[in-house]
Amino acid sequence: MHDVCLCFQAPARKKHRNNSYCAEVSIQLTVVQKAAARDIAYPQILFTFTSGKIVCPNLWEFTINRTNMELQWYKDALLLEDDSEKFVFLKESSSLFFTSVLPTDSGYYTCKMAFPYEGVTYEITRTIKLQTVEQEKRITPIIVYPTQKTTTAALGSKMTLPCKVFAGPNSKVYTDVEWLANDTTIDMVYKQNRVMEGERQETTENGENFIEVPLIFKSVEEVDFYTDFKCLAQNRYGSQVLPTRVKQEAVGLPWYIATIPVALACVILAGICIQKRWKQRTDKGYTIAKV
Repeated sequence: MHDVCLCFQAPARKKHRNNSYCAEVSIQLTVVQKAAARDIAYPQILFTFTSGKIVCPNLWEFTINRTNMELQWYKDALLLEDDSEKFVFLKESSSLFFTSVLPTDSGYYTCKMAFPYEGVTYEITRTIKLQTVEQEKRITPIIVYPTQKTTTAALGSKMTLPCKVFAGPNSKVYTDVEWLANDTTIDMVYKQNRVMEGERQETTENGENFIEVPLIFKSVEEVDFYTDFKCLAQNRYGSQVLPTRVKQEAVGLPWYIATIPVALACVILAGICIQKRWKQRTDKGYTIAKV
């Protein structure tokens, strides 16, 4: 703690007034070497693979009408060139713009500005600690199953129709998966739970997240063949809907009906054989002897 007497030159409000005064105040002054400036650096954060900017803070007190700023930017004591495709330098701006932030851009940046005062030019410097953070991947859910638009089922049979959804690599983003019947929730259409949603299952395959919600038929009825079923998957970035229908399975014919074509073919074949044998007898000239 140091007691410092600061003298202020009050700005003249009128031409004939030019008062000055001295005020004794108590401030905390910390003196560090230039190499230790990182210890008091300003923290700033940018997301990777996006455009962004860092700002040289607290400069307005050293500018006139906030327009006479000519900054030089350094990273790790190396001067950044203004002809680089990566950075954009704007005159009279306190910001350094990045066209695309990369993880390697993290580090310490220093901005410098000349400050002339009463014939003496001072150097105003600020050190910024930039941290790059991976941006949350914005992936909309993708329904990977069922792939077919229709599923066959027999009357009275049990059936499970799964809906499998790719939810992306970020498990922090919640993805809702549900079944609809005629654009209405399943529990509202099938209040007796003859058709119902199964338990939600979340799995990871090769680092990717999947969600599966099955649609369970305790007993398939005819009304199900005329119902529009849809699997709906959605998160805060988007949604996908996959419609599917349940089609009645072809009913097998009774055994006696199925044997009719075979029996008919046998009758036709027997008739052809009899006709050929009769024709052969006629060709050999058989006649009845006279007495």
